[in-house]
Amino acid sequence: MAKTLHFWTPHLNPNDAHHDFHIEYDDEPLSDRTKGRGKGANRDDLDDSKPSGRAKPSGPRQAKSVDNVINSAIFQLSQRDHTISELRSKLGRKTDNPEWIEQALTRCLELGYLRSDEQFARYFCEQAYSNLRGAAYIRKTLAKKGIDAAVIERSIITASSEMGIDEAVMVAQLLAEYPTLETISKEALTNQFYRRGFSAAQLNQTLAEHPERQLLKSKAQLKGAKASLERELLKLVRKHKGLAVIRQELRAKHIDIDGLEALVDKLSRSGDIDLFESAKTCLERKRMALDSHQDRSKAYGYLMRRGFNSEQVKYAIEELSQSE
Repeated sequence: MAKTLHFWTPHLNPNDAHHDFHIEYDDEPLSDRTKGRGKGANRDDLDDSKPSGRAKPSGPRQAKSVDNVINSAIFQLSQRDHTISELRSKLGRKTDNPEWIEQALTRCLELGYLRSDEQFARYFCEQAYSNLRGAAYIRKTLAKKGIDAAVIERSIITASSEMGIDEAVMVAQLLAEYPTLETISKEALTNQFYRRGFSAAQLNQTLAEHPERQLLKSKAQLKGAKASLERELLKLVRKHKGLAVIRQELRAKHIDIDGLEALVDKLSRSGDIDLFESAKTCLERKRMALDSHQDRSKAYGYLMRRGFNSEQVKYAIEELSQSE
């Protein structure tokens, strides 16, 4: 059994008959109708739900009249603000009659439920700037909502002029909210400002005057500062790399290599690593022939490129030559 729900919007006169609308809904508790949707479920088609026990609809219930379309439009606008383009798209799920859709949009504009593109864009700009978001964020977001580029630019110019917006000041304000720059990477910081609509150039310009600019490190530098020298050394030894290459790769990872030689000596004496045997295993896996001077030269160059020293290379070649 269907019931009629009457409602009015607070900013309009509830006694005005022109502002009294209705939505037909199935006689079912809201808790049952929303069961299974989850806390963050999309409520856009809530008015089109079917009672439990019936076959699940393939989509929103189709409108049978222009009044149904108007009702659906008002319901959508009661959930949140929509641009004309967004609302037109949602109403397209209710009906394939374009005249009904345009009548519903016109009616909502007349009643003040729906903002014009200019009104929506202007209000959005003011809210975005008040929440320290840049023009790039405004352009990207409004374009996704179907606002024309010319309307967006006019709104940005008008809002920024009237509000006295200086994006460099906004970037400085946002940077001041960080207690320290020592624990965040340059990439993460840049990405956070990019999502707010500010470019890397704007951020770098402000960072140049920041008192903690020297503390800001890259993601690789932060990771390297936390890395264990011994653990990273053992990983590379297991990959059969010599000390020269190990040193290069540790530096590339921004790992402090002070004390590397002392650590290698310690682990060699304890038997945890053996670079001589590592060179031998590396050459053995390569399956290189060693029965001529030319083959030995190739093997020598190969192991040297892997980072082993001359003594380790000679040991590996001699050991494998004897076994052949």
